[in-house]
Amino acid sequence: MSDDKRSYARPLGRTAMFVVASGGYYQLYWFYRNWKDFKEYLGRDVNVVLRTIGLFVPFVNLYLVWKQFVEINELLEEAGLDPCPTKILYPVWFGFFFAGNRGIFHAETRVDALGAIVALMVSCVPLLVVQKKLNEYWREVQGGLTPTWSVQGRADGGGGVVPADMGRVADLGVNARSRRTDSGEPRAET
Repeated sequence: MSDDKRSYARPLGRTAMFVVASGGYYQLYWFYRNWKDFKEYLGRDVNVVLRTIGLFVPFVNLYLVWKQFVEINELLEEAGLDPCPTKILYPVWFGFFFAGNRGIFHAETRVDALGAIVALMVSCVPLLVVQKKLNEYWREVQGGLTPTWSVQGRADGGGGVVPADMGRVADLGVNARSRRTDSGEPRAET
């Protein structure tokens, strides 16, 4: 297990926002990120890149998603937490994801394409349920570390945007305004 002091939990709102903003395709990153987290924290021997590429291969992708749901349930049970209802979530995910992808590639009208995008976004609902349970797991095994909201999920900000960085950005804006006169001209430095 890793001694890393960052939480592997992901805020549900951010996850949902990214799914909507990407038209549902953030799910691919979601699976990649979980495999990477399992490898880092749990020391699992998985090839994260090959598994992610496998998500683009028909039938292999179905196995990989099912496998990750099973692995997450095993982790939950080991930690003494209730497992996810994967017998319901997996078919719901599969149905909407399949309908969305099929619709994207076979849409004949804009309405068809919009319906496909909506189906892809709805297919993330099972992932949000699983993420919520996974967050419970991370809180249990990591002692309640606060989830970060940087793009890379790193507590130190490593290239992402974290609240401390936002404070610095806001500071720059306030300081820049305070260095201007009422007419908008730069104030003379003293």
